[in-house]
Amino acid sequence: AMCPIATEQSERSSTEQQIMVARQPIYNSRMGVFGYELLFRSPGGNSNGLKPTEATAQVLASTILDFGLDKFVHKRKAVINVTRAFIEVISDVQLPPEQVILDIPGNMVIDAKLVSRLQELRAKGYGLSVSGLANLKNPQLLPLANIFQIDVQKVNVKLLDSLIKFLRRYENLALQALKIETLEEYRSYCDKGFDYLQ
Repeated sequence: AMCPIATEQSERSSTEQQIMVARQPIYNSRMGVFGYELLFRSPGGNSNGLKPTEATAQVLASTILDFGLDKFVHKRKAVINVTRAFIEVISDVQLPPEQVILDIPGNMVIDAKLVSRLQELRAKGYGLSVSGLANLKNPQLLPLANIFQIDVQKVNVKLLDSLIKFLRRYENLALQALKIETLEEYRSYCDKGFDYLQ
């Protein structure tokens, strides 16, 4: 369940914005917990999450710091779905890079400036997770990434097999299956060669 753990005071409004945080486990192929995806939302039930402003990014980063990353992830990996604003401010936050994986949404526009910034963050030790079929065509992004996510509910078996074969060319990439709902599905996608499942 989500719970309010931080408050943002807007400069333009006297109303306060609470931030709700939830986590979702990501399992490895041995049924162990690899890490947790941290999910940030406003308490009004807005499923689109928080506005990707720099101020909100600062609040999210501060929230993690105030409570301590290990209270969320217990010394495992923290996977954070990021906006461009968050990517810009994350270096100002005292997060342990080796414990954080930045999850780049499939709909984020990948340009030269962003790739350069991601290269800097990778050099500092941050992990990088990417998704989206459009990102398969980006020759700069895949070599940077640690994990490629595939929503297995949206991909047919034939395409999935081709995707796995293509992505296995990148020795740096682990594969993560999304939307795994049953133990049978878990075992099936482990057999297909997925490293992580959620």
